[in-house]
Amino acid sequence: MKKSLSIVLALLLVLSVAAVVMLTRQAEAQLADTPWPMFRHDPQHTGRSPYLGAQAAGVKWSYDTGANGAVLSSPAIGSDGTIYVGSHNGKIYAFYSDNGTVKWSYATVSGRVFSSPAIGSDGTIYVGSEDKNLYAINADGTLKWSYATDDKVISSPAIGSDGTIYVGSFDNNLYAFYSDNGTVKWSCATLGRVLSSPAIGSDGTIYVGSGDNNLYAIYSDNGTVKWSYTTLGLVRSSPAIGSDGTIYVGSYDDKLHAIYSDNGTKKWSCATLGDVYSSPAIGSDGTIYVGSQDNKLYAIYSDNGTEKWSYPTLGRVSSSPAIGSDGTIYVGSDDFKLYAFYSDNGTKKWSYTTGGCIYYSSPAIGSDGTIYVGSGNNKLYALGTYVVTFDTVPANTGAITFDGANYSDGDTASKVTGTYSITANPAANYTFTRWETEGSLSVTDSNSATTTCTVSGDGTLRMVQTAVPDITVSPSSINFGSVKIGSSSSAQVTVTNDGAADLVIGTITIGGTNADQFSIQNDDCSEQTLAPGASATLGVVFSPTSTGDKSATLSIPSDDPDEATVNVSLSGTGVIPPSPSVGVEVYPPDKLDILAPWLGLASILALAIGGGILVWRRRRAD
Repeated sequence: MKKSLSIVLALLLVLSVAAVVMLTRQAEAQLADTPWPMFRHDPQHTGRSPYLGAQAAGVKWSYDTGANGAVLSSPAIGSDGTIYVGSHNGKIYAFYSDNGTVKWSYATVSGRVFSSPAIGSDGTIYVGSEDKNLYAINADGTLKWSYATDDKVISSPAIGSDGTIYVGSFDNNLYAFYSDNGTVKWSCATLGRVLSSPAIGSDGTIYVGSGDNNLYAIYSDNGTVKWSYTTLGLVRSSPAIGSDGTIYVGSYDDKLHAIYSDNGTKKWSCATLGDVYSSPAIGSDGTIYVGSQDNKLYAIYSDNGTEKWSYPTLGRVSSSPAIGSDGTIYVGSDDFKLYAFYSDNGTKKWSYTTGGCIYYSSPAIGSDGTIYVGSGNNKLYALGTYVVTFDTVPANTGAITFDGANYSDGDTASKVTGTYSITANPAANYTFTRWETEGSLSVTDSNSATTTCTVSGDGTLRMVQTAVPDITVSPSSINFGSVKIGSSSSAQVTVTNDGAADLVIGTITIGGTNADQFSIQNDDCSEQTLAPGASATLGVVFSPTSTGDKSATLSIPSDDPDEATVNVSLSGTGVIPPSPSVGVEVYPPDKLDILAPWLGLASILALAIGGGILVWRRRRAD
């Protein structure tokens, strides 16, 4: 009984250890969740990024790996932005993405590195070499493990959901490795060199091409062949898997093939005029994009394999396309150029000429839109634009004209390295003070409203403004009209601060030809400070002392930067007051006959001093 119990306990212990080991392996090296963790971006090799790629072509940085250092490997991007890529000089490099300086490099035993790195969730980098080894390198650049196959490893590794590492070799085998220690889980022999990089289906099936002209579907649990599909040429292209499970792969028979994943039968094939080494990418609408040795990039309808469009470059297109979130297609060519195409019609968006063929290297898209690609001139390029952020002080006031376009506070612009014209457009009631910059921007003359700004990286351009007062006077002129000598007429003047800073008013005066005919009263404005929006008043009085037209100027000085003094025109006319009318008469009128004898006449007397007429009427008495 005790012996049986011991056996049971031992068995449970073994099973527990096995379970722990299995769980550890499953959790150890799943594919990293980064902007571009492996060749073709994901295990299905869609080549499709969730990020918007560069909208213009400019070099952010480049790194020269030195003699015999052609960069034909395709870059991968780590969770912290580190760029990993291999070189023909036998090294695997890690670069800081912001400036392209080397973080570390690892020298393989002896061979060139065509293979493109894959990054595990624990940060381990897996990559093959012509020295026959698959390497697992720690995130700090130290070796974790390596495994020697029997021939070159040009194929790029893929990482399964359980952490298994899959890679092909020139020794005709596809290998599956445990990621924790590099021991072989299984290998599957083909009849030709395996340059193709494996893709992984949603059910775990592994798809890979071979130099024996076949595409293979292989069970991931034991490495046995599920089916194979025969083309009429080498299958060095790496397969891509559509959302419906269709497998797309190129062949040296000049065709792109579409294959049903359940049984390996042909769905369709599309003929080009050259070998198809390029690995296909799959757009969000299902369109297939692939390059050909006939110098063209093709867009192919996935439902029937007919051509949507093609674009002729000036060199072979072995590079595999990458797709930005807006559908832009990025691909390299032997004509030294990296191209960006509109996906709807295949017109060129931009191109950038490197110093060498972009043959095997395929672009990777960073989270900031930077495109990373290697070239035959020994360089890794970081291409794209920098983000310029616009800022105003005070916030949300005024605008900045940058390279001919207007930007408000908080706006951004994507710009390649270069020098651009800038102009400050202060808000109403503000004046430009100075430019300030942050990050990798510099301004030629920070005190000039119109100058230039040099962009060499991401940064902020800030326009600093100063609030100013703005005086408004109402009315702008006063005509008192006709005023009698000895009388007066008054009017009110209102001074308002419509600016954004306090308005300081000086002493208000009256000057001009007839200044003595006008005066100020009830002055609540002189020597006062008006807050923004505030008003004050004063009275102006016209008191003529002589006849005729009179004029003067009311002068209101202030610290308004645009109107140091506001003048109000004053005018009026002095007139003589009318003389009183005088009348003489005998009263009462009925007594006139009584007086007449005494006067010896009958008189009616009217005296009018008004029109200057004296009327005298006399009648003799009888």
